[in-house]
Amino acid sequence: MRRFLVGLLAASFLSGCVSTVDYTIPLSQSFESNSKLITVNLPTLSVSDSAYDIDIENYAIKNTYTSWKKFEDRKLTNIEHETNYLNYILFDDELSFIKKEFELESKQSFNFELNQNNNITATSHCEIYAQSLSNEHESYNFNDNSVRQSTESIESRNKTFLVCSIKHQGQIWKLTLLSEKGSGVKAQLSSDTLNYDIKSINDSISLIKSGDKVEKRQSAPWLSNKSGLSFSFDNTQVSAISFVGKPRFWLSNSLSAEQKPLLVAVNYSLTLFNRIDGDWREKESFNNHNDQLQ
Repeated sequence: MRRFLVGLLAASFLSGCVSTVDYTIPLSQSFESNSKLITVNLPTLSVSDSAYDIDIENYAIKNTYTSWKKFEDRKLTNIEHETNYLNYILFDDELSFIKKEFELESKQSFNFELNQNNNITATSHCEIYAQSLSNEHESYNFNDNSVRQSTESIESRNKTFLVCSIKHQGQIWKLTLLSEKGSGVKAQLSSDTLNYDIKSINDSISLIKSGDKVEKRQSAPWLSNKSGLSFSFDNTQVSAISFVGKPRFWLSNSLSAEQKPLLVAVNYSLTLFNRIDGDWREKESFNNHNDQLQ
């Protein structure tokens, strides 16, 4: 018993000295050492779209616009009814419960300009389409058919589709991202003549502070789903973005003067998407951590 108490006290002491300060994605040492890390300083609370007009390196984001989420359709997909006889037996209060399941479809859009030296170098116009399930519970007093309580549960995201049209140097680039419940992320970036290969990253790293040191540790698997994306061009990694922890992305030092502003616009489009639509990663626990870290 004495050893147990000593061990418990020691564990409590050590846990008090260790804390998770951030999250990020795993990258190869070669890419990380030959790329520029860009941390996007988004406001914690944005009261207006102008709060998203920020500077990134020698670029300036201007004229950002975000729309309200608009529900396009609401379909009843299932309805169940049951009577709670236990309440009747114990409390002489017979209740009838109805559970309704709805399929919701919503749409939201945003756009911005990427400026360099007071000139527009790229524009991005994006739309987010989402399909969710919502459960609504209603309880009735069986004796007089009056509604006693009506509550709606948190939505469960089934599918999210992002599509962006990015104009850069006279070319139109199409950025798409598809996220489905139980599946990974499928993303594409292409123009009429060129194409970037995008792969989903499903691992994440916890940054643990122990005393004066910050260590990297593997995060729990259920916290790591859809944690980032990796971009490659001509079989060479040129960029990466993290959807966990503080908003950040990486740009390879080997990017050409033409590629860099394009990938800044692409990564900022994805950063805004991840901020505006916080449910696309299926309401995973990381969303709560992100709010605390930003």
